[in-house]
Amino acid sequence: TDGTSHVDESMLTGEPQPVEKSEGAHVTAGTVNQTGSLTYRAERVGAETMLAQIVRMVERAQGSKAP
Repeated sequence: TDGTSHVDESMLTGEPQPVEKSEGAHVTAGTVNQTGSLTYRAERVGAETMLAQIVRMVERAQGSKAP
């Protein structure tokens, strides 16, 4: 990551406050850039993303029965 900004990660973490991101920080797909400008490189795509992992966990949970 190059640049500096605050990113809204609430969709993934539930944290209401934006998180500061600067050079070298990881930015997760599905988050929203708020104040600055960022240049970043995708390290994971498709089924390897955090969002895809969440979808798989929800699908598994919906397919299982409560104890």
